[in-house]
Amino acid sequence: MNGKIITCHYAYNYGAVLQSYALCSYLNNHGVDTQVINYRPWYYKGSTSKTNKLRLLVRHIVRIPDNIKSEKVFMQFLRNHVPLTKEFKTYEELEKSSLSADYFVAGSDQIWNLNLPNGKDGAFYFDFVKTGKKISYAASLGMDELSETQRQYLLQRISNFDDIAVRENTAKKLLNTSKNISVVMDPVYLLSKDDWKKLEQKPKKFHTEKYILVFAFNRQKEIFDFGKKLAKKYDYKVISINTFWEDVFNGMDHYYWNCSPNEFLYLLSHAECIVTNSFHGLSFSIIYNKPVILFQKNDKGNSRMLDLVNRINANEVIDNKWKSDIKIPKINYEIINDAVEIERKKSEEYLRDSLSLG
Repeated sequence: MNGKIITCHYAYNYGAVLQSYALCSYLNNHGVDTQVINYRPWYYKGSTSKTNKLRLLVRHIVRIPDNIKSEKVFMQFLRNHVPLTKEFKTYEELEKSSLSADYFVAGSDQIWNLNLPNGKDGAFYFDFVKTGKKISYAASLGMDELSETQRQYLLQRISNFDDIAVRENTAKKLLNTSKNISVVMDPVYLLSKDDWKKLEQKPKKFHTEKYILVFAFNRQKEIFDFGKKLAKKYDYKVISINTFWEDVFNGMDHYYWNCSPNEFLYLLSHAECIVTNSFHGLSFSIIYNKPVILFQKNDKGNSRMLDLVNRINANEVIDNKWKSDIKIPKINYEIINDAVEIERKKSEEYLRDSLSLG
């Protein structure tokens, strides 16, 4: 029995790479000889913003150091830890490949986000698949709302799936269809804390002092400012992780620019507290049972995080009192862990039934 996964595995993003690893590892560990389809369309590296050519050129030049380092770091992780097919750079190459498998799995991550190029790419709806069962696992829309036109578009695109599972209750509600849709956990929850700790690697320039970790997107200044205040209160260091070179100017004691996914895991698991606006920053904090404070992003797309905290009784991590009190929260992980385990078992049951796992 063999399977192929298609997902956003090659984004220069820790969550994207690690969720790809998690789902592939889980299936391989449960009797499905699985590979991730190494689909690398242009938009994985290119800008998706609607802007003028001059601005795109400037952005490309500014991002050269990031892209060179990210390519090395993330590709090395994938080569070492994730079974990949041959590389496909265009949908046309994928369509001509005649890839075969008993099972094709779409997901996880924001593969059906219509605000991104992948949400309109036939690859993520298995238009190229001729034989084999087609399912989705924890597919995310990454959208807080859909127009009726968008809803009908998505329903038409997924009508050829044998089984469908999304990652958020919001996604299921937005699709609003009589078709049976399951809601499952992100793949990172399919692996245990011990599984993840086996992947950890201490960074070479690791400072042994206690620290607050900031992992933030969209360059939200308030998150970095909060992290510095929190660290000052406890006389801790404050560090950050990301892939953008200009984050070095955020005033951290140390910035781990483009550290490896293995180092990313180590830094999260050894932090005194994590301050983040990232879905996977939150998820790994929960897996590691770390104190975490969740900021909502200053753009749309927060439903995927808010859905998660509601499902696992973790609303206290976004309680605004931590932001005003400036203190490390004491989180009741006994309740959260019980809820996570219930949801994880539901997710495993979906995979067991859809893929006939033993």
